[in-house]
Amino acid sequence: MKLGICIYALSISTLMADSGCQKEEVQKEETWKGDAQSCFATAAVVGKADRYKGRVLFVPQEQRYAIVYSVPGTYDSQIYGVVCNLPEELRQEEKIVRFSGTYRAYNGPAKPYMGGQSYEYLDLKSVEAL
Repeated sequence: MKLGICIYALSISTLMADSGCQKEEVQKEETWKGDAQSCFATAAVVGKADRYKGRVLFVPQEQRYAIVYSVPGTYDSQIYGVVCNLPEELRQEEKIVRFSGTYRAYNGPAKPYMGGQSYEYLDLKSVEAL
């Protein structure tokens, strides 16, 4: 009887360990759906970017790319500009770009994970790789 209980307990713990250690894969969507306006059709303008330098990152909650701008003179202030109209050739993690555009109020699923970080929609007017 004790052997049966030990085997049962061992099999349950093995199943639990196996299911808990699997790494969740995030599939990057290589093409966005709809036009740029679908991100922020009625969102209020909250700022402008004029030839800012930033880096491209993928935001899994949005299934879109963002351009991250680190605010000069601060150590932790970053604006994540979620982009719908990023050119295909710039859709690479950590790609450094120079961009201009309009920031709009964000109401999507991504949430800041540290103080000083914010998410906005970014309507790009121009962008180029550096």
